[in-house]
Amino acid sequence: MTELQGVADIDHTANRHLPLRTRHTLSLWTVGVLQASVLVLTAGFQIYDTNFNALAETPGLLAGDHPYRDFFDWGVPLQAILSATTQWLVGYRLIGEFALQWAFIVAGVVMAMRISLRLSNSVLVSLLCMVPAIFMFPGAPTVHFSKIFIYPTAILIIWRYIEHPSFQRAAAMGAFAAVAFFFRHDHGVYVGVSVLFGMLLAWLAHSGDRRPRMLVHEFAACALAASILVIPWAIVVARSEGLLDYVQAREYINSKWTVGQSVFLQPLHMNPFLLLTSRDADRQGLAAWLPTKGAAQNWLMQTSVVVALISVTIALIAVIKAVRRRQPLSIDTCRVLVVSAVVAIVEDRLFREAGYFILVAPLVAALSAWLLSSSDTGLTRTVGVALFVLSTIAIGGFSPVWANPTSLAKSLPDTVKSLIASPPLDGLEPLSDALRSERTDWLQPGDWERVNSGRSKVLLRYMRECVARGDRILVSGQTPYQVSYYVERPLAGGHLYWHDKWRSDPVREQQSLDLLQHQSVPFAFSTHDPVLDDLKAYPMIRAYFRANYAELEGSFGHLLVDRRRTPVRTFGALGFPCFR
Repeated sequence: MTELQGVADIDHTANRHLPLRTRHTLSLWTVGVLQASVLVLTAGFQIYDTNFNALAETPGLLAGDHPYRDFFDWGVPLQAILSATTQWLVGYRLIGEFALQWAFIVAGVVMAMRISLRLSNSVLVSLLCMVPAIFMFPGAPTVHFSKIFIYPTAILIIWRYIEHPSFQRAAAMGAFAAVAFFFRHDHGVYVGVSVLFGMLLAWLAHSGDRRPRMLVHEFAACALAASILVIPWAIVVARSEGLLDYVQAREYINSKWTVGQSVFLQPLHMNPFLLLTSRDADRQGLAAWLPTKGAAQNWLMQTSVVVALISVTIALIAVIKAVRRRQPLSIDTCRVLVVSAVVAIVEDRLFREAGYFILVAPLVAALSAWLLSSSDTGLTRTVGVALFVLSTIAIGGFSPVWANPTSLAKSLPDTVKSLIASPPLDGLEPLSDALRSERTDWLQPGDWERVNSGRSKVLLRYMRECVARGDRILVSGQTPYQVSYYVERPLAGGHLYWHDKWRSDPVREQQSLDLLQHQSVPFAFSTHDPVLDDLKAYPMIRAYFRANYAELEGSFGHLLVDRRRTPVRTFGALGFPCFR
């Protein structure tokens, strides 16, 4: 009897195997179709700034810009290329980006379901745990698609190696770690650590028939496969921006988003009473009885951590028993350890706020299915059931949309129009609406944050209609990712992370200033603070804009216009200067 009552051996005869395979296949299709349906039905809640993250560089790439020369990619080269490619394929429409994100999310959830089935060997329990996780997605940033896809994929690849270690499977792990690195560099690091952990577990599971030379050869194959993919890219970076400079600059920007307090302290703050009693006064009908979004997110983040800790604890107990008995680790134990370790790594390194629980929601559902169906500890199963019930209740906290399906159905046609609009800005601010904006209304005094939504849409439309071919725009703000995409012009100065003070040291600031001085930049726009406030950490660049740009009247300093240019016409009733 193995240490864990986890995955049953499914290598039966063909007659016994086919029904199980059929049930598993149907469950995978069910989960995939359900996840795709949820994403499409709630697409209207996804069209906002954060989800444009990878699109910020698309106008530059489509215009022929070269990374590390014309702009400074912050560490997501493959995401940027995929986004630009899909925009080229669909004719520059939002549907391309969201279809890309949806496809990766669906694939990630389906793989998590596959993991759940293999851990629990129960279709029913896996569906009971995975379906609530799927209904958690409305309102969650779909920009997390790479994380939701990468880690389940890595787990399955590591599992294959652990089950039957070989030169080829070791190389596959290395190659995928490189792919994860290109999606986002820290993903490659975390997947790489998980791969090394998987190789250690494989050695412990097959110690009786494994020689050290075999492990060395497989490690070399893993490293070689990763190097073959990464080294050509590293050479390109070294010959342009400089490899050491690249690493230092990206280390800084990542430090701005580093997780603060350890997420593993969160279970100390768990309070089911707060979840069950929190209410939102603004909600009506059934939604008024659901928990608030904040309470639901905090609870789900906390339960995600608890599930990972329980799973790791049970698996480590199994490891201790195996060591005491001088027995190899069972494959079951190794599988659970890999999933638990990956979930723990993601939680520790990427949980910057409560809503990030969605990154591991499918994998936590898989671990929950294992705890509910396979644990031989009654207390653990009881805790698992309690967490499952309360987490199911918490879904309503950030998905009140399900309480009003009629409104959801009515909004879908307008959402589809926005997704397929060309140019994409037509779905946000039609040209006719912007042209009708009256100057008397525009010049009314008011706080920018209060009127930001309406004014920023008009300014986006104005910039798009008034920039000439070959122009660029400087973009800043806390979440400015959508600006360059909607305006359809490449970024000026090499990046858009001015608000985070990225590349603000004198040497790198001079590089950005050199770019600005040689680029055609009629506009500088900020989504939140005034442009010059965002540039305080860049004294030379700030002085350059002070000397050569003027604030657009009524923009509260959020849009600066190059005063050295001569307008060729004016924009609508507002009379703004136009340069084409």
